[in-house]
Amino acid sequence: MNKLSLYASAIVSIFLWVGCQRSVDSEIQQPVPDKPLIGTEWDLRTFENPAGVSDPKGIGSQGVLLYFKGDSTLDGRSYNLSVGKLVGGPGSNRYGGSFRIDSDSSDGSVFMDSLFTTEVNPIAGSRYLEYFYALPPRKATPYKIKGNELWIFYDGNTKALRFEATQ
Repeated sequence: MNKLSLYASAIVSIFLWVGCQRSVDSEIQQPVPDKPLIGTEWDLRTFENPAGVSDPKGIGSQGVLLYFKGDSTLDGRSYNLSVGKLVGGPGSNRYGGSFRIDSDSSDGSVFMDSLFTTEVNPIAGSRYLEYFYALPPRKATPYKIKGNELWIFYDGNTKALRFEATQ
């Protein structure tokens, strides 16, 4: 009887382990659904070339948030990475403008216009203005969303701004 209980416990343990393993594996293999461009807050992570190679300078000393709103306006702000995403503080700038999705494009393009920014005391090492002036005004620019990542291409599609969704 003791051996039978031991065998039964071993078999139950194996079934539980295999079942849990399959459950974990299936969760890992599930693709992350694409976030929508509109209504998602995007946080700049890297300046990249289309091959996915990140600029070794990184994003600098300031983070940048971007938000495409349902009323066809875009909003954004910079924040000091050493403080976090608090509003205000040294080098905290806001920007905005209008946008429309280019329906004539098969590659997913966005047309940005009427862009504006404040330029308040950029902190040392900031790449905020480099980021802002990379946004291509008054022309359609390709973008791509994969899972929780957004790429906005610029400079003749030789460079990209890579964002991650924050929400």
